[in-house]
Amino acid sequence: MFSLHLEHHIISEDSLAYEAFWRLSHGQNFHTILFRGQDICNMLLVVDNKEIFLGVLCLSEFIKCAPFTSSEMENLHVNEIYNRNASICLYHQDPEIMYQKAAYTFSLYPNKKALPVIDNDKNILDIITQNQVFYQQRYNEKKLPRMHYARSIYNAAILAKNLKYNRMSVLEFGVAAGHGLLNLEFHAREC
Repeated sequence: MFSLHLEHHIISEDSLAYEAFWRLSHGQNFHTILFRGQDICNMLLVVDNKEIFLGVLCLSEFIKCAPFTSSEMENLHVNEIYNRNASICLYHQDPEIMYQKAAYTFSLYPNKKALPVIDNDKNILDIITQNQVFYQQRYNEKKLPRMHYARSIYNAAILAKNLKYNRMSVLEFGVAAGHGLLNLEFHAREC
């Protein structure tokens, strides 16, 4: 069982490899392209028919399939090529420890943009991104998406805290396609 905000990042092990390849290389829609302020369309989470996490599928798994002919690729399923290595996921625990483990994992796998967070029963709980784990560092280096959002929200959060408020609201007017709103949510959550 997984949250609805993750549905665009999930693929069944019975799906055709062509569908997975299309989703990885082109993105299904803007939710796939942008997740919590970062592009993570380079990874799909593979689940079985009970929605239990099995592994991940990246474009690199397709490179390993390169010797297949196009007719063989037509019949290839996700369950034949996905990465079953469970060391590239995080088990849900105390958030501070989870962030430390995520930072360590990202240092081992710098090309990974995100990691699945699962519970002990292998249910997918969330996805944690590099920008979440290294938020303060990337904020200081001015390397976050839409830094003007980050600065505004960060300064507003500091002001609210100094004024003894424990909550604040952030609004965006004229959201268009929603990319800015997704970035706004990401910065608000991290600040």
